[in-house]
Amino acid sequence: MIQELKNDVKEKPYAAKETRKAAVTIPHITESNSSRRLREKNNRIAAYARKKDRHVNF
Repeated sequence: MIQELKNDVKEKPYAAKETRKAAVTIPHITESNSSRRLREKNNRIAAYARKKDRHVNF
């Protein structure tokens, strides 16, 4: 289940909001500090992209 969500987010960065949220809020019990930092960095980048996506001026 967790792996499916991670794969879903990798393949479709602009997938449904529920999927993104679930991938972000999964508790990472056994992960190392470096993987946690990387995940948080990716979450910040994804949040920035979503924000930009919503406020595009044509």
